[in-house]
Amino acid sequence: MTALLASLLLAGCAQEEGYQETSFYAMDTVMRFQILAPQDSGMGDRMREEADQASQLLSAVDPESELYRLNHREEESFEASPELAEVLSRCLQLCRETGGALNIALYPVTQAWGFTSKDYHVPDPATLADAMGKIQWEEIGLEGNLVTLPAQMELDLGSVGKGWLTNRCVDILEENQVKSALLDLGGNIYALGRKEDGNSWRIGIQDPFGEGIVCSFTAEDEAVVTSGTYQRYFEKDGKRYHHILDSETGYPVENGLESVTVILKDAFVADALSTACFVMGLEDSAAFRREHYPEAAMVWVTSQGQVYYTENLENRIQLADGVEGHLVE
Repeated sequence: MTALLASLLLAGCAQEEGYQETSFYAMDTVMRFQILAPQDSGMGDRMREEADQASQLLSAVDPESELYRLNHREEESFEASPELAEVLSRCLQLCRETGGALNIALYPVTQAWGFTSKDYHVPDPATLADAMGKIQWEEIGLEGNLVTLPAQMELDLGSVGKGWLTNRCVDILEENQVKSALLDLGGNIYALGRKEDGNSWRIGIQDPFGEGIVCSFTAEDEAVVTSGTYQRYFEKDGKRYHHILDSETGYPVENGLESVTVILKDAFVADALSTACFVMGLEDSAAFRREHYPEAAMVWVTSQGQVYYTENLENRIQLADGVEGHLVE
């Protein structure tokens, strides 16, 4: 779901002695890990194993995954594993907290637009109306590990899946005394510690309108997750339709934003909030962040190419040449 330009970082550390590089395809994206560890540490293999397990748990399209089995259950109730129940519990808390801006029941609408099958199209009104009748996340029941859903409801955990996996990978690295790593899970970034030379990592946010970046900032022991209109979209009759959908209308969100980036230690929350805050828009998400997550740093890129950023980035951010920046109090 998210895309950050991390190449400037990876190029800077790939040649440093001691960094082991692992890359593989998982969760519908290419993942790259730069880990400061001995050659025989096996950390790269552990990251791949965790990614495979995450897919087996959270994929909505893999018939072998637990989420797929939940979505295609024969009964309204489903006995989930402790891991899936934990993910759902955290998601429901965030759905409530964001007032439904995060909606894990939106899958039927996503399917109606062809974003799951890559058969992109504008759904006809009847199809969209039918899908909209199946997305009431408030009707999801969770008691212990027992999940209860209305008959035709299906869930999509794509807004948190890579965040959940990131946290798992970071836990493993820390348990094995890894002090420095850069994780790129298809654009979801985690900067663990500092680089081997003692400097902080520097992360760049992609320019939604072309090549390069709009800004960069230092990062240390935190996730950086972006949701943007340019990550997945199609064009029809001269109009662009992106994949971030509004639960109120069933159509792609149109609020003057092109991307929202959340910087936070908890990658799961950062992943969820990048989507929810995009849906909220600039003013409402800034107010939400002040009330609920003041420790989070955020960057918004508008349709006019302006960059807005929170006060806790003021001494860390560097704008690209020609980019207009604004501080959000």
